Amino acid sequence: MTATCISIVLLTVTATPNATPHALADSEAKPDPKSAQVTGRFVIPANDSPVAGMTLKVILFEYDPRLADVSANALDTVLVKEVKHTKGKATVVKFVVGKGKRIKDNRNYYLSVRGYVGDKYTYYGKPNQGGIGRVLTDGHPRKVEYTGKRQK
Repeated sequence: MTATCISIVLLTVTATPNATPHALADSEAKPDPKSAQVTGRFVIPANDSPVAGMTLKVILFEYDPRLADVSANALDTVLVKEVKHTKGKATVVKFVVGKGKRIKDNRNYYLSVRGYVGDKYTYYGKPNQGGIGRVLTDGHPRKVEYTGKRQK
């Protein structure tokens, strides 16, 4: 009598929409050190009064810290239009600035984040990471969050 062994192997594959391949996830975790790209969030607190039709203006500035009395240069500007906030729930606006731009040696970088309704300056962004909003160099972040504060 001959014995027959049958093995059944079940393989479960789960597909996740918009899944990132492992190699891509690793490259995103370690961005190009010379890239000037900064990703961020601007958060209007839930208890702020409503606002509609606001344009969020995010500017990435570059400056030479070795030179006194020389103004910074705007390296990149991003506008996020038609921002709306209703009282009772925090509003989160995501942004990416500096995409395709490069960091230069001996330069520092910072962000300015402001909200406008028409020509009126209505909000400013206070960096949650502290300081004046420095990014990219000298250990400063590439991912940031700003809290929206009403301009008085």
